[in-house]
Amino acid sequence: MKVKRLLVGFAKRLSALMMVGISLPTYCIGGEIVLTGVYNGKNLYIHNPVKGASTCISGIYLNDQPLPAPKSSAIEIDLSHLKLREKVELRIIHNEDCQPKVINPSAVAERENFQFRFSEVTAHTIEWVGRGEQKDSKYFVEVYRNNTWHTIATKQCDGTAGNHYYSVPVTHMGNNCLYRIKYYNSLTGESQYSNQLEFLPHAIKITKTQHPSGKIEFSQETEYQLLDQYFNIVLKGRGYTLDMSRLKEGEYRLVYDHQIEPLSKHQ
Repeated sequence: MKVKRLLVGFAKRLSALMMVGISLPTYCIGGEIVLTGVYNGKNLYIHNPVKGASTCISGIYLNDQPLPAPKSSAIEIDLSHLKLREKVELRIIHNEDCQPKVINPSAVAERENFQFRFSEVTAHTIEWVGRGEQKDSKYFVEVYRNNTWHTIATKQCDGTAGNHYYSVPVTHMGNNCLYRIKYYNSLTGESQYSNQLEFLPHAIKITKTQHPSGKIEFSQETEYQLLDQYFNIVLKGRGYTLDMSRLKEGEYRLVYDHQIEPLSKHQ
C-alpha cells in the first residue's frame, strides 16, 4: 500500500488562454490523494472537511471509475463488489486549501499469506508459530483417532502482523499419537493445516549437554531447530551437535526430539 500526494497545476494553461484574451473564472489549484492496496473485506472511510456550503473533496475515483459527488463530511467507500485480494486504487480530488483524510487506510493494506512458521508436539504440549493471520480467525488442534480427526483444543488468532506463538496442553493416549493444527481463515472460509505431528510416548528420550563455548551435544543424532525471541528459525539441521558460537547474545528456544527448551547465549 502506498499513499502519495500529487499537486495538479494549471498555470501554463491559464497563461496561454489569457494571452488570446479569453476570460476565465478564478481557479483554485487542486490536489489529489491516491491510495492503493487490495480488498480485504472492509470498506474505506474518508473525512471530508466542510467549509460553509462547500466541501473539500470535488471528486472520487475507485479503480478509475467515478463515484457519486460527495456532499457530506463523512464518506464511506463501498468495496463489497470487489473480489478478495482484488486491486484497489482510490483517487481523491480536493481543493488546495483543505486536506481530506482516509480514516482507515490499513483496511486495504496488502497482507502476507498465512503460514505455519513452526509446529511441534512435546510430552505435555503442542506448540506452534503462525504468521500472516487474519483477524477473528481461529486455530483448531486435532488428534487422529479411530480413522478420523477430532478437535481437542481451539485458540483465537492474534490477527496482527508478525509471528505469534501458541501453546496448548495435551495428554497423550496410546502408543502412537498423531496430531495436526488447522488454521481457519474467517474472511475466506478456507483452512490450512500444519505438518502432522507424531509423538511416541515410550520412545527413548534424547538428552543434551550445553558447553560454555556455545556448542550443544545431543546423546543421539536428532533433528533440531533453534528459534530466536521473535520465533524466527535461526538454525535448523540434523546431527549430534549444534554450534551457537556465531549467534548473537540473547534468549532462544531449542526444539529437538519433541522437546522445547529455553536457551541463553552469553559471551
